[in-house]
Amino acid sequence: MYLELALYGNMRQYLAYKPDANYLNMLRLVIEIAAGMKYLEQKQIVHGHLSPQCILIDQRKTIKIASPRGHLHHAQLRYSAPESGKR
Repeated sequence: MYLELALYGNMRQYLAYKPDANYLNMLRLVIEIAAGMKYLEQKQIVHGHLSPQCILIDQRKTIKIASPRGHLHHAQLRYSAPESGKR
């Protein structure tokens, strides 16, 4: 799979680079993340590892939701949905 360049890196890097990000910009990013997750849900795709490292930001400050470790990666418990736990 190929992705376009994420000029601002991931969300963690972006927040370190832009510590003065204002409320409206952050709200827009959060809304884009929610829209991306809703899109995945509509396609019946479970991401299972949404974390700051998986949220990429391009030069237009558009959000890209990625899975940097591939589809076989087991999610960290810290970022996992409660319903994904083993029984």
